[in-house]
Parts: sequence; structure tokens; C-alpha cells
Amino acid sequence: MLLPTTTIPSPLGRKTLLMLVYQGIDLSRFETNVEVRHAAREENPIPSEAPPILGCIRRKGQMMLLQALVRVRAALPKAHLLLVGDGPDEGKLRRAVDEMSLGGFVTFVPFTSNPEEILALLDMLVVPSLYKEGLPNVILESMAIPVVSSRLAGIPEAVRDGETGVLVSPGDISGIASAIVELWRDRDTYAQMRDRALYLIRSVFDCKSKLEQYLRFLERMQIGKNVPMEGVTET
Repeated sequence: MLLPTTTIPSPLGRKTLLMLVYQGIDLSRFETNVEVRHAAREENPIPSEAPPILGCIRRKGQMMLLQALVRVRAALPKAHLLLVGDGPDEGKLRRAVDEMSLGGFVTFVPFTSNPEEILALLDMLVVPSLYKEGLPNVILESMAIPVVSSRLAGIPEAVRDGETGVLVSPGDISGIASAIVELWRDRDTYAQMRDRALYLIRSVFDCKSKLEQYLRFLERMQIGKNVPMEGVTET
């Protein structure tokens, strides 16, 4: 069972001191700008008239997302979806794209070790997972891209509903579609979420500050045990 880190129970009801250290990302790697986005478009051609560009990275909940895309296109007919990753379901997903008349509105992108190139293309990241989630790195790596996601496990710690993105119940196809459409149509809210998401990632999930925090934690543990720890200096 996965629990949000903010509600981890203390054993036997005793007060327990916990220190939470999030994973961090390399901000310099995932920062994007006009030049990065242009280069990404050159490398990964998508229809120029395709706003918004939605992205789903990893093969989780993607069949459900295709169903949601049908509803999204009823309101935003030029919406385009990138399905990123490899897996045994690709054939099934491609057949579903044809059956749902989504050809030309969905691009399959193979697994890449450079996700920043794909993220630079996106207007919105969608995480339609149904189960088994912690805090996916891709949400942190998306940085200034508003996220529409299932409300699962640690995801709400980075996707703050109504602030940095929109959370929906797992499996809620209509909720995902509505969130995408409403967020894209409300440009002021979209811009505010983008700015808040970038601020949150920079202030909470920078890998350099996370490393320093972790080293301080280890140092405190060693001091408590009165055991010298080599290679760690106070920061």
C-alpha cells in the first residue's frame, strides 16, 4: 500500500521524527526556451497547427487517454497527443487510434533517454495512471508544463490541484478531458499554473539542494551515533 509521505503513521502511536527528502532533478537539463523548443520540433515533426500538444510519457493509462482525446477533440479539434515509450501494448494502441479515427492526431514516440527533447514540445503533460504510483520523475522534469494527472500516492505533492495542475480520480475519462479543455481555454489560469509549477520545481525539487539536504541528514544521524563520517562537510 502506498501512502502520501505526509500521512505516514507512527508505530504504536508513538511520536517519531521523520525527515522527508524528495528526489531532485537537474534543473539545467530540463529548462526550456524558444531555441530548445524549435530544435525539438525540427527533430520531432508535429503538425504546426496543433495546439494544444499533449504528452503522455510511459505506457500507463494510455488507452483511457485515447478515449479522453476523442472528447477533447470535440472541443479542441486540433489537439495533438504524443504517446511516448515502448511496450507490448503498442499494437493495441495503434489499432485503437485507427478505430477511434484519431489518425493524424496521435504520434507514437519510441523510448528516449533524452525526455527533455519531448517535454520541450508539450503544452500539457497528462499522467492518466490507474494504480501503483509514487512521485513520477516525469512530473518533476516537465517543470513549467501544467499537468493533468490521476490523484494517486505522492503525485499531489508536486501536482497541487488548481495551483500547478489539475487532479482527477483514477479512471475518470470525462474528468481528464474536461480538465484539458478547461485549462487550455482559460489562458490566464494556464499561465499562472505554468509559473507556479516552475517556481515549485525550482524551490523544492532542485537536485543540488536535495543532495545537500540528504548529506545534512546523514551527518545528523552520524552525530547522533557519535560515529565519524568521512567525506561529509557541513553545508
